[in-house]
Amino acid sequence: MRKLILAALSALVCAAGFAQTKVVAHRGARHDGAPYQNTIPALKFAQEVGVDAVEFDINVSSDDKIVVIHGPKYPGCDTKVQLQTFKQLRKAVLPGGTRIPTLKEWFKQAKKHPEITIILEVKKHPSKEKETRAVEYSMSLARKMKMGAQLQWTTFSEWAASEIKRLDPNAKVLFLVGGKDEVKSAAWAKEKGYELSYDKKVWKENPGILADCKALGVETTCWIVNDEPGIDWVLGQGFDYVSTDYPEKIKPYVDGIQSKKK
Repeated sequence: MRKLILAALSALVCAAGFAQTKVVAHRGARHDGAPYQNTIPALKFAQEVGVDAVEFDINVSSDDKIVVIHGPKYPGCDTKVQLQTFKQLRKAVLPGGTRIPTLKEWFKQAKKHPEITIILEVKKHPSKEKETRAVEYSMSLARKMKMGAQLQWTTFSEWAASEIKRLDPNAKVLFLVGGKDEVKSAAWAKEKGYELSYDKKVWKENPGILADCKALGVETTCWIVNDEPGIDWVLGQGFDYVSTDYPEKIKPYVDGIQSKKK
């Protein structure tokens, strides 16, 4: 009976058009026709498109400095990012001649478009100490640069997520789950104070979790969706956010559909 009630609630929410799905640019952009992912040019690219949010990744270097890069490696280098020094990483030349940004550089560019949320992903590290370092530094810098509500957080790491909440109980944390990760329930997220960001396959294999999220008021993100049929499914389900590698294509498509529903 409970499942039937939740399913009916979800259908009513979608039918009523209450959910306006927001578009997240995954790593700024992530395809050959755009600037290389997680760089300042990629951030500018997404800003020019006018997305609702931009997701990006941070790693801790071997000498405990923070850089904006996905990892674990990058083109032209077989050494893992987390095993390189800050100096080595800053010398690296990425595709298109771009460089690996510092978090300060990323924040500085992000502040030029305060209407666009930025979603900072803390990558998993071999030790809790490294992840705590990433969170503490990022939060301290965010406060100094007055990022405010423009900044949200996301991570696959339960430790990093708990550290974010320890340092700022009001921080918005989107907990990530991919196909090979333990699938967390909406009730777990509600108890922890997290939102849920799942791979599209995970959402499809666990439809009850989406209904539970709607019932409990847990925000939902679906990733990574790059085609129109996938977006049609996302919009039909009433997700709060959808993350894509092709913001310049998906943002206008989503806006066009949602404008017709108003």
